[in-house]
Amino acid sequence: MLFGGIMDELRSLSRNQDAAPPSEEALALAEGESENSEAAAGVSAAEIADVPAEGADVTDSTEAGPSVDAAENAISDEGDPAESTGESGGHDPSQPAAAESGLPPVDSDIFSSDNAIYELWLRWMRESGTRVPLSLDHNFGERENELSLAFHLDFNEKARFASVLNGHAAKILTAVRPNKDNEVDPADAVPVVFIQANKLTAWLFVLPAMCGGGDVTAARIERAASEAGVRYGVDDALVEKVVAEKLYFHPLPLAIGLAPVPGIDGRAEELFPREKAPEFRMDEKGNIDFRTLNAMQQVLQGDHICNIILPIPGTDGMDVKGSVIKSPTPAAPQVPNGTNTGISEDGTVLFARMDGQLVYESGRFAVRPVLQIAGNVDASVGNIDFRGDVFIGGDVTEDYEIRCTGSVTINGLVESARVIAGGEINVAKGVCGDGSTYIQSGKSVKCKFIENSTVHAETTVYADSIINSKVTSNHTISVMSGRGTIIGGELAAANLIEAKVIGTESNRSATLTLGILPNIMKERKELEDEELAIQNELSEIERSSNYVDMLGELNSELVDKQNKMRLRQKVLLLQQSKLAKKREALLAQEAQVDVKRSRVNAGTLYPMITLVFGRVQRTTNAVDKKCSAYYTSGEIIIGAG
Repeated sequence: MLFGGIMDELRSLSRNQDAAPPSEEALALAEGESENSEAAAGVSAAEIADVPAEGADVTDSTEAGPSVDAAENAISDEGDPAESTGESGGHDPSQPAAAESGLPPVDSDIFSSDNAIYELWLRWMRESGTRVPLSLDHNFGERENELSLAFHLDFNEKARFASVLNGHAAKILTAVRPNKDNEVDPADAVPVVFIQANKLTAWLFVLPAMCGGGDVTAARIERAASEAGVRYGVDDALVEKVVAEKLYFHPLPLAIGLAPVPGIDGRAEELFPREKAPEFRMDEKGNIDFRTLNAMQQVLQGDHICNIILPIPGTDGMDVKGSVIKSPTPAAPQVPNGTNTGISEDGTVLFARMDGQLVYESGRFAVRPVLQIAGNVDASVGNIDFRGDVFIGGDVTEDYEIRCTGSVTINGLVESARVIAGGEINVAKGVCGDGSTYIQSGKSVKCKFIENSTVHAETTVYADSIINSKVTSNHTISVMSGRGTIIGGELAAANLIEAKVIGTESNRSATLTLGILPNIMKERKELEDEELAIQNELSEIERSSNYVDMLGELNSELVDKQNKMRLRQKVLLLQQSKLAKKREALLAQEAQVDVKRSRVNAGTLYPMITLVFGRVQRTTNAVDKKCSAYYTSGEIIIGAG
C-alpha cells in the first residue's frame, strides 16, 4: 500500500474497530505523514550499523539489529517526520497524539511520535485494520505474582529495547519505500529478541510484515532466539500462539530463567537472658530480703547456653543463556562464645566448660569462676584480689579489702573495709563503718543499711536506710524498703533520689545533689588540678628559656639545660593535648544528664535539707508530705509528688 491514502485508511480503520473517529489533530497528523512519507522513511540500511544496544542481547531472523545510537542518528539525519509535515500538519512529540485521536495508547515516555517505530505502527494499523497499544509494558499473567521485579523490564532497559526496535523499524520502512516507478518491495515480519541485563528474561517483539511480505514463522523466531544465545526456558506454546495469532507489536516473555533461591543465614538461639533481673522477695511487712536476691545466673559444666542453627544453602538458578546463577552463600552463625565456653563437635551447641556464673559481656557469653569463702574475710583469708565473682559466707571484717572484676555477694556485714567490684555488690545485712568504709560497684549496690560509709554505684544504690554517709550514683539512690530513711550525710545522683523519709524531726542537716554525675565531678576536679600544674610548669620553662636567650653566647652547660627544657616542654604540651581530649569526653558525658529531669521524691521531707540541682540550691524550711522536688526556670520547686 502506498502513502497517498493515509487519510482514507485512518477513517476506515476507525470504522472497522467500532471506535470513535480520529480527532482533527490526528487527521492533520496523517495528512502531514502522507505528504512527507518518503522523508519519514528515508533511512538506508547502510546508514544503520548492526550493533546491539549496550547491556542487552538483541537479534532477529534477519541481520543483526542496529545499535541504539546508530539507529537514532540515522533517523535524525533523514529528518523528523513530524516536523517535515509543515506548520499545518506538524505534530508536537510532547503531546499524546494517539490518545487524543482515539487511537490505541502510546507509552510516550518510551516511544516518540517522530520515531520510525511509531510510523511503522501507524502504517501497519492502517494496512491491517488491527489496533494495539504501542508499549513495552507486559503482565506475566498467571505467573505475575510468582515472578519478582527482576524478571521485568525497568525503564532504562525499556528505553534500550525501544531504540533497537526503532532501528529495525527504520530498516523495514526503507525496504518498502516506493522507487521511482512508485513500486515497493515486500518486507517480511521481523522477530526481535531482547535479553535484559540480568539475563533472567528474553523478550520477543515481532515487527509486522509489510507490503505483502512473509508473516512471522516459528522457524524465524527460533533462529532469532538461537542467534541471541537463548538456551533455556523458551516458552514453545508462546511461539505457537505468536505464529497462529500474528501477535505483532506485543512485548512477550519468550524465555524465562530460573532465579536463584537465597539460603538462610545461620544464627545462635540464646537459651539464657543476657542480663538477669534481680529477684526482689518481699516479706509480709513489705521489706526486701537481701539474703535471697538470687542475683547470679549459675550454670553447670556441660549446660547448653545457645542452640546454633547452621546455615541452609540456597538453590542455584539458570539464566536464559543456560549459564548457572550461583545462589549467594548464606552467612555463618555469629556464635557468642567467650571464656570457659565451648562449641560441640557438630557445631550445633554452645555449652559451659565449667561450673560458674554465666555473664554476657563484650558481645559474648562467658562463664566466670566463683571464688567462695565459707566464713569471714579476716586474718585467716587475707585480702582478696580475684578475676571473677566472689561469694562470702560471713562478714568482711575491719581493715580487709576485696577487689574483683565480677560481682560480690556477702551474706553478712561489711565493717570498716573496702569492697571494689566491676559488677554488682550485694550485702545481705548491711554496711557499718567508721568513716573509712568504702564500697564501689561498676553496676549496682544492694544492702540492708549504709552507715558512716562511702558508697558509689554506676547504676543504682538500694538500701533500707542511709545514715551519715556519702552515697553517690550515676543514676538512682532508692531507699524505699524497710524504714526507708535518709538521715544526715551527702547523697548525689544523676537522676533520682527517693526515700520514705528524708531528714529528722530534730532537723538534722543533709545535702542532696541532683543532675550531676558524681564520678564526673571527681574526674573534673582531678583534671583541673593536672591542667593547672602543667600550665604552671610550662610558664616556668618559658621564663627560664627567655632568660637563657638574653644571655647571648652560651656555654655547654647552658646549652644542655636549654635542650632539656625544650624536650620537657614538648612532653608537657603532649600531656596538655591529651588532657584537652579527656575534658571533651567529660563534657560529652556531662551533657547527657538533663537536670530538668532530675527528681527528689519523699514521703516526708523535713527542714534543713539542702537540695542542689546543677548550680542552684535551696534549703528546706518546712515539713512537706508526699512531695517531689525538681528544677525548672532557674529555681527549685517543692510540690506534691
